[in-house]
Amino acid sequence: MDKFLIILAAFVGGFISALLGYFDSGEPFDVKKFGKSVIVCLVNAIIWAVKSYVASGDLATDMAMAFSSSITLDVLYNRATGAYNQLKKNKE
Repeated sequence: MDKFLIILAAFVGGFISALLGYFDSGEPFDVKKFGKSVIVCLVNAIIWAVKSYVASGDLATDMAMAFSSSITLDVLYNRATGAYNQLKKNKE
């Protein structure tokens, strides 16, 4: 049950980050962009499932770490793809 809660925390963190990113953008909803963010948070949840517990061994700490790592990973992914697209656009 603990693994499930950690996976859920990782998924919810990334999902909330994707949702907030959509609301902040002011753009019309783009399933492709949102779907990519959801896939990134699913990958992070799978990594946490395989990794299971970190050195802490405390469920609440591990859930908080999984939650925050998903948010960080989603933001990093979106910033990196945005920078790449901008560089590609400037080259043309």
